[in-house]
Amino acid sequence: LDAGVFSDPVQHAVEHKFMPDLMKLVSKEMSKTMIDRQVLGEIQESVVKNSLSAHNKVLERERRRLKMLDQVEREARKEKEEERRVKAKDEERVQREQTKLKKWDATVPPKPKVVDYLVRTFDDEAQAAVLEDGKKVIEFADDAVKTELQALLDPQDLKVDIGEKVVCNLEVDPAAVVPEEPDPSILYGAKVLSVRKFRVNDFAVEILEAKDLRDYPVDPYVVIEDVDGSVGDRRKTETLQQTNEPEWNQKFNMPCTFKLASLQFKVYDANPERKRPDGGDDLLLACKLPVDAIYEAYAKTQDGADTAIDIWLETSKRQAALQGNTSQGQLHVKCRASLKMNFMTPGKNFPLPDQFQIGLAWEFLHQDKPVDLDASIVALDSSEKIVDQVWYQKLEGLNGAVVHSGDCQTGEGDGDDETITIDLKKMPDSVEKLAVCINSYNEEKLDECVEFVYLRLIVNGTTDGFYSAGEGWIPSCTGIFFGSIRKLPTGWIFRSCAAPADGATVEQSLPAIMAHGKKHLGW
Repeated sequence: LDAGVFSDPVQHAVEHKFMPDLMKLVSKEMSKTMIDRQVLGEIQESVVKNSLSAHNKVLERERRRLKMLDQVEREARKEKEEERRVKAKDEERVQREQTKLKKWDATVPPKPKVVDYLVRTFDDEAQAAVLEDGKKVIEFADDAVKTELQALLDPQDLKVDIGEKVVCNLEVDPAAVVPEEPDPSILYGAKVLSVRKFRVNDFAVEILEAKDLRDYPVDPYVVIEDVDGSVGDRRKTETLQQTNEPEWNQKFNMPCTFKLASLQFKVYDANPERKRPDGGDDLLLACKLPVDAIYEAYAKTQDGADTAIDIWLETSKRQAALQGNTSQGQLHVKCRASLKMNFMTPGKNFPLPDQFQIGLAWEFLHQDKPVDLDASIVALDSSEKIVDQVWYQKLEGLNGAVVHSGDCQTGEGDGDDETITIDLKKMPDSVEKLAVCINSYNEEKLDECVEFVYLRLIVNGTTDGFYSAGEGWIPSCTGIFFGSIRKLPTGWIFRSCAAPADGATVEQSLPAIMAHGKKHLGW
């Protein structure tokens, strides 16, 4: 058969029917695909735009945050720079002021100092007080002081054999004008302010050595401070050079009265490269030897014998508690004491004359916070019943046998704070014993507020005996039973005890007084 017969209609169908329809279908699908791609592209573009928009917003917020942080940092740097500038300006101002003060101090004469000195005699020709070292003082506060000094030095009244000496309160002006041709025997710029008679104890102090002051070499010297109760100016050792183990082995005589609470030592570094801000020498060590330790050793010796103590001293608790304390190390000292008056050791009886006085005084730890302490005396019969009581509310009792000087609320002054005068010849027969007590009216603990307290027996104006207690020896209580006066077949005696007796008044302390008396005093 001829193939062409069939091929033409098929060809015709393919060309005119199938192919056009196929092309339409392909075209339609391609158009649909393009539309889908366009939609997809639009969607993708929208997503990208949204994403970019969100990202741009985040970037903008971050830019604003970084800008704020940068601004804060710049302001902080500016503030710090201003603070540094102000601080530097203040330091410069302080430096200028300190320089001005130093220049001012260099032009202002030093203030006169007041020191106790022993007076050996009175020079009638020169009308001068002759001190223990031979120097003469020609100035007096007034004629009454000069007259009193002459009277106290009268050999008929001055009992040298029992250690009585005349002590003058001397004002020394280091800026005093000295004549062009000075008399070497005269102490120029000195003036006698007041004079008193004391039984003076002789202390011999030997400063031996020190250790552990610093971990580098120093130029050390030791000063024995002029404190209440010591007679004479402060004492000073030689200055050693560049040492870690200083040894001085120097001796000093230290006349002292019953008012001495402690010997106080300070070790300084004289090296000019280590000065304090005020220009003074650097403090290496501050320590003290309480006289209680000396008296405690004395109580163990035979009556009248000298006592000696050999001790290493270290920084006191009070010194260590001070802000900026630089004290460290230890100081080795020896002290020999020759007591010229009776130290009334607790537990020993001391005979009493018919007439005498009891002087009591105290010094506070903080002078700006005085405590109201009251000295009282209560009289008891043989059954320990109260016969009478003499205190700040009743200054006289027992038929005039006991007279109280009155209340002192400050603890200040050169003499006794409170004095009780007693005449045993006027004492009622019913009285067998009297108790002397000190009470804190507001019930403060005495060991927390009192630095030093003493009691002394005064006979004919002279201290015949004394008992004292300092920091570390004062009991923790609001009242102290200081001692008892008791009538024995052989006469009246005094016996110190310094026993705790809590109470704001002697009446409140009475139960503790009774208990101590029965247990320790034979009541």
